[in-house]
Amino acid sequence: MPSYFYIAKNTLGQTVTGTREAKDEHDLAGLLRQENLYLVRVDVLHSADRSPLTSRSFSLVSSILNRVGARDLIFFARNLAVMVGAGMPVLRSLEVLEQQSESRTFQIIIQEIAEAVRQGVPLSEAIGRQEKTFGPIFKNMIAAGESSGKLPESLKVLERQIRRNYELTKKIKGAMYYPAIIIVAIIGIAILMLIYVVPTLVETFRDLKIELPLSTRVIIYVSESLVTSSFFVLGGLIVVAGGIISFMRTPSGKRVLSWLLLRLPIFRDLNKKLNLARFSRTLGSLIGSGVPILEALGISASVLRNPYYSQALLRVREGVEKGENLSHALGGFEKLFPPLFVQMVNVGEETGKVGGMLLTIALFYESEVAQMTKNLSTLIEPIMMIFIGTAVGFFAVSILQPIYSVVGGI
Repeated sequence: MPSYFYIAKNTLGQTVTGTREAKDEHDLAGLLRQENLYLVRVDVLHSADRSPLTSRSFSLVSSILNRVGARDLIFFARNLAVMVGAGMPVLRSLEVLEQQSESRTFQIIIQEIAEAVRQGVPLSEAIGRQEKTFGPIFKNMIAAGESSGKLPESLKVLERQIRRNYELTKKIKGAMYYPAIIIVAIIGIAILMLIYVVPTLVETFRDLKIELPLSTRVIIYVSESLVTSSFFVLGGLIVVAGGIISFMRTPSGKRVLSWLLLRLPIFRDLNKKLNLARFSRTLGSLIGSGVPILEALGISASVLRNPYYSQALLRVREGVEKGENLSHALGGFEKLFPPLFVQMVNVGEETGKVGGMLLTIALFYESEVAQMTKNLSTLIEPIMMIFIGTAVGFFAVSILQPIYSVVGGI
């Protein structure tokens, strides 16, 4: 049953706020009328785009992995904005969010934030103590909202920022599921054939006493290795896979992966537009919330996952600190920031609306990324077909060639 945050009036005209579970808004209004309360405004505290089963499953997985996901952060920013905007004290709002969160890990984090606020610590500083969960952008945008007296507006901007990044990431991951499933299926079928089919053919070849080509000998060697030393082969594969994953998590590994993504034909444009979209939305949101541009550039550099863009932004920040225009400083990295991007930022500087222009740029590149992810399957499909055809052809020729040579010699 969904949970609602409501604002109501009693018979004396006094405002009453609270949270309650109900089947829907009409059911909530009926329950409140029984208490002589008349509903003025209502907001759903649980995400409407998640079914109860999906919500529980997601929270269970999140708790098992001991991490807070993007959906939890969206839930936090959206509902805190609603409650604070309705006049509910921050501490009371945090207590409600703690009760409504379905992730035990996130409940503990919110509880720690609430305890810090109860001791007189500002919300931005309390969230800053949980930077591993929220990141630097949360603390700084909330601090800007507190100083300007527009905390609900800053929280709404945060919610849009996180949701956009989450949607872009989900689209890209979704486009990669198809080739990943195909590759796993091919590897699985190949292993089964090497273990169960090839050994039978090997016995036939030995009985015929024919000379085998190199490709056939390679397949037979791999098959025998899997059959006789499957434990060592499997262990070796796990060690290699673990080594690669561990390396990719190091700064050097991230640089290698980022270098490849910026140069591979299929992913090059997609990766650039994704980073430009994230950078534009992050910097535009921070500037729009009143964060100084130098601080906003530093935060944007820490948010982007591509080290090449992060290092470029730190150098851009140094240039701006020395008095350069933002567009001029960005223009020094033409391979990362294309001329169109730089010109649009320049227009924003000339009109005095850099933050708004950056958000417009973000919308443009986000739509480009969305379109490219739709076309990604179409682009990858012929490559996958060539890969599958080559693998099947190599296996078929290697197995059938000795048979044909025997048939031809009869």
